[in-house]
Amino acid sequence: MSEPGNKQAAGTPGSVIAAEASAAPVSRQTWHRTYYLLAAFDVLTVAVSLYIVAHLIGTYEEAVRVNQEWTVRMSGYERLDELAAAVNTPGNDVFESRDPEAESERFDASLRVWGKHLALLQEDVRANVAPTVAAPLQEGLQVVAFAMTGMVDDARLVFSHMKEHHPDLAGMRMAAMDRAYTKVLEAVDRVRQQATEIQRKHLREQSAAAGALGTYQYGIAIAILLMIVGATAYGRKLARRAESDAQQREWNLERLAAANEALGQSEAELSRLHEAAKAHAAQWEALFGMSRLLNQSLQLDGVFKAFAQAVKAYVPYDRLGVIVPQENTLVVAYAVADPPLQAFAGLSWSMTQQTGIEWILTHKEPRLVRDLTTEAQFEDDRYMAQEGVRTILELPLLVGGEAKGVFYLDSRTPAAYSERDIERLFPLADQVAMVLEHGRLYDSVRRQADMLRQEIEERARAEEQLRTLTARLESVREDERSRMAKEIHEELGQLLFALKIDLSWLHARLPQEPAALQEKSHAIKQSVDETIRWVRRVASELRPRVLDDLGLVAAIEWQAQEFQARTGIQVLLTIQQPESALDWERSTAVFRIVQEALSNVARHAQGSRVHIALRADAERLTLEVIDNGKGITQHALADRNSIGLLSMRERAFLLGGAVTITGRPGQGTTVTVTMPLEGSGGRTPGLT
Repeated sequence: MSEPGNKQAAGTPGSVIAAEASAAPVSRQTWHRTYYLLAAFDVLTVAVSLYIVAHLIGTYEEAVRVNQEWTVRMSGYERLDELAAAVNTPGNDVFESRDPEAESERFDASLRVWGKHLALLQEDVRANVAPTVAAPLQEGLQVVAFAMTGMVDDARLVFSHMKEHHPDLAGMRMAAMDRAYTKVLEAVDRVRQQATEIQRKHLREQSAAAGALGTYQYGIAIAILLMIVGATAYGRKLARRAESDAQQREWNLERLAAANEALGQSEAELSRLHEAAKAHAAQWEALFGMSRLLNQSLQLDGVFKAFAQAVKAYVPYDRLGVIVPQENTLVVAYAVADPPLQAFAGLSWSMTQQTGIEWILTHKEPRLVRDLTTEAQFEDDRYMAQEGVRTILELPLLVGGEAKGVFYLDSRTPAAYSERDIERLFPLADQVAMVLEHGRLYDSVRRQADMLRQEIEERARAEEQLRTLTARLESVREDERSRMAKEIHEELGQLLFALKIDLSWLHARLPQEPAALQEKSHAIKQSVDETIRWVRRVASELRPRVLDDLGLVAAIEWQAQEFQARTGIQVLLTIQQPESALDWERSTAVFRIVQEALSNVARHAQGSRVHIALRADAERLTLEVIDNGKGITQHALADRNSIGLLSMRERAFLLGGAVTITGRPGQGTTVTVTMPLEGSGGRTPGLT
């Protein structure tokens, strides 16, 4: 009666073992698919990140190159002023030297230098600047050349009159030459302004391109977050599987115990089955620990150490290690060994295609040698046999079908490992392969992030240098205007005034008859008076002396009177006397903004009244220019070719301020300037 029951009990353990054996390949295939998907996702994320970083680096390099080219080109345009002054000088010096031949030779030499420099600038624009961008620069340089032609014609007439001993005619022609010289300087200044705007346009375009690429970084961050979430979820899945396997193990142990009692199996057989179950449990516990460590750390040393301990728990070894390829070199990334074997951690050697490690990397298959003394095939086999190693087991570390390295076990005992050990170690090898790939991707992303941060810092430094250079150019320009205004007012004004006195003395001593002499003398006096007024006006436009002598408030009042007298537009002033003086840079910037705002009112507003309000407290200065004209449009505000508006904004920005321009059709335009008063105490008092 009990025999059938015993047969049934005997068949139960066999069915359990068969089920476990049949489930193993399926489990391994599922592991591979999951890891391949994670690896593919990681590679895609890093590839997109590297693509974006490469484009950002290219954008920044292009911005730096374009800025350097335009900075050099701006220096060439500044050089035109100096060369034009050298061409103009002989025409003025001839009145003192009285040597028209020598001065004419100086003039021709300076003119040749000026012409060569202008030709180089024109060729540079034609050859190196895009046609759509080069058109205004070429037109501006042609205007400069045309203005110089007029000045040259007047200068040659000056020399001709001096050679013919007609200084009076030469003096009249010199005034015309100086007016032509002023036109040359104005044309050169317009070319510089055009070049400055082109340079700023390039900078804005490059910044916009870099900003557009930068937005994709958020997508990369989301992708990395999804990668981490996926790895974490898979780790939890492994944990649940380990728990399920632990329950299955307990169930198997219970069934084995029942079978032992029913069939009367020997104690040795029960012990063997128990040890097999313990090894199976140790394997899953090791897998669970490795998965948890993978989700928590990318430090390879810690992961390798945990891996070595996990393997030691159910596959004994005398040496364990991981070898990875790096370009044409093999490197021992991690190794532990029991004496007398050496670990050789960090050792590297060149690839020769004659080692077992290279065979595994090429064929992507495991390799088992049970006795190296009789089965050695490669150079490294023979070397290990000399060390005393007898059995080796080597597994490829695969990610996405690619071998990322080789995991090996060495034993001094012959036939220490079997095919079963390969199956048992494959899941752990897959975990190590993922660790290697994650570590490599992490290092790559970190290096790219460091490079990107360096590029951003260099870009910030370049922009700061550009701002500093712009401020320096504005300061030099104001210094040059001040110097030229002083020289024109003091030197040329005094010469003209002396000439007027001499003409008055000569006019008083000319006979009344013939009347033509009196009329000619009177006409010359009127011409000299007109020239004196012109000289004063030019000197004031370059740099009004009232700004340096009396300060910003007096300069604004003078400018308002001049504007009202010249245009007929009524100017109202509301000025709150500030408590402290404004430095030279800020007073100059505010005065130039007032000039530009009034110029826009005269040219575009079509109004009858303008109100200028200036007020300041202990920290900030505020300026408002309000007209009752037709009002500025949004299209005009957004016009990138509006040099006047850009100039006002840039002057305020360089000193930490801001310009706000608002307007409505038929309701006028308001220009508001706010500027901090920090850094006062410059070269010349500005507010007094």
